[in-house]
Amino acid sequence: MFMIRNKVWPIILLAYREAFSSQLLWVLLLLVPLTLGLAELLGTMALTEKTAIKAGFSAGLTRWAALFIACLFTITSIARERDNKLNELLFSLSINRSTFYLSKFAAYGSIGLLIGSALSLTVLLYRPTASTGLWIISLYFELLIMVSFSLMVSVVVNSVIGAASVVLGFYLLARSIEALLLIANSTLEFEYTLANQMITLCLTGISWLLPKLNQFAQIDSVLSSPMDIGKILHNALTALAYVLLTCLMGLIDLSRKRL
Repeated sequence: MFMIRNKVWPIILLAYREAFSSQLLWVLLLLVPLTLGLAELLGTMALTEKTAIKAGFSAGLTRWAALFIACLFTITSIARERDNKLNELLFSLSINRSTFYLSKFAAYGSIGLLIGSALSLTVLLYRPTASTGLWIISLYFELLIMVSFSLMVSVVVNSVIGAASVVLGFYLLARSIEALLLIANSTLEFEYTLANQMITLCLTGISWLLPKLNQFAQIDSVLSSPMDIGKILHNALTALAYVLLTCLMGLIDLSRKRL
């Protein structure tokens, strides 16, 4: 156990060192006041429910910004280590590949949670309630899913643009799959054709494979209808399942590569 810990912490500290050297802290320090400024500007234009509008805007921007920064940092960090041959150096020190991969996920996952926590301060400023706390917890689960998927894609795909495109496509599809399925089912009711039936079946199959990210960190839970414990538990189980699945897929691909 002590030997494993000695190998894990250097990998995690390397990721944190890169986060500070890549000026990630300055980006967060810029985004927090920028979010507050834009929310206040939007609030001045509203006639009623100014606090709710500012809280909703802050929650929406926080969600997108946290996911974008966390995923982009994960992808670029893995690509930079690959270009600098740092992975080969670590493996030459008899570090197990599973230890390396899980340490990377622990590092990037914790960095993603810190990013989400920092940006969520703007939402807490306008809505310091228990429902906002549950919303932040739900955002944490969504961040873990996306960071885990970004890490897996970065290991499989060597191109930064390619990995970022796959992650963006996965996120947009996971966010909109229920809406697409609803449209397909409504179309099938009016025009029952073989093509529409095949499209509906394909979308149904895809929906079983994807996490329903539209059910995570919903803005309505901050404004009007707070998330209950059942939804939080469902989000937690979904996050656990997809983190385990993506980590397993990443480990399989990493173990078969010759470095």
